Amino acid sequence: MLLEIPFERFLEKPITESGLLLLNEVIKAHDLAATTNQNASSAACVNALSGSGSFSNGVASAILTLGKHHGPISDARMVYENFTEDSVRQWIQVGGKVPGFGNSFFKDSIDPAWIRVDVFLNDKFPTVYARIQELGRFVELTVGKKIYPNAALFTAAACSEIGVAHGFESAVFIISRIPAWGGLCRA
Repeated sequence: MLLEIPFERFLEKPITESGLLLLNEVIKAHDLAATTNQNASSAACVNALSGSGSFSNGVASAILTLGKHHGPISDARMVYENFTEDSVRQWIQVGGKVPGFGNSFFKDSIDPAWIRVDVFLNDKFPTVYARIQELGRFVELTVGKKIYPNAALFTAAACSEIGVAHGFESAVFIISRIPAWGGLCRA
């Protein structure tokens, strides 16, 4: 059965072949992360299914974990598209964590699920890769240590590049992780 998602409805411009390849890499990374890493959305899905017996409740619970602390993709897009070194400094000075940076489980590296996306961006989208590196330098200069980009920033950067309409970044996260959540819930 072919599942057709009218993806173009939430695109601000036609997607290119290279954009489709980027989206595919992002989807694979989300699937791998949801399957292999401890994370809030996967745990919420499994817990809600266990308690309710309903996969739909599990998916709804996983979606509801998205926000300021887990998967702040819309905020990370704002950072990707707009933040300067001063913006980063001001954000951190008021006690904020820069959306798109840091991971509870991978403090000294990029989450392994996202290495392929990082390499793909460096190879095929050098301006996107350079922007992520620039933001990373801004964060490092401000906090005094290297903090790595996370799934939210990689997803936000990809959404910005391929023209996903603002506000629909989380849909990419959700659609990408549903198969993994289903597999975890069957286990």
